[in-house]
Amino acid sequence: MFTFVEDHFMIPDDPLGRNGPHLDMFLRKDGRYVSPAGVPSTRLPAARPQRPAPSLPDRSPGETSELKRKLYDIFPDQKQRIDRILSDNPYMRDLNALSGLLLG
Repeated sequence: MFTFVEDHFMIPDDPLGRNGPHLDMFLRKDGRYVSPAGVPSTRLPAARPQRPAPSLPDRSPGETSELKRKLYDIFPDQKQRIDRILSDNPYMRDLNALSGLLLG
């Protein structure tokens, strides 16, 4: 899903999920999706079942402070909520995903 954050319009890189095509392939003018094996298809592939995500390492303190600063700039009135979301999700590094948690 796309997200609006103040005056920013954010589009996910993978509109059909982790196993779907990248945004560039999804938005191709000719409407053809080329599978990873290089076989063209006239329609997008069906969603595959999600595999459990591998264990991700936690963010470094520097990454956390940089994300915190960016989120404070976008959501200046939600500092406590930002701190809680960052501490509850120590592996998340995607600013768009963290913004989505704040908006949801």
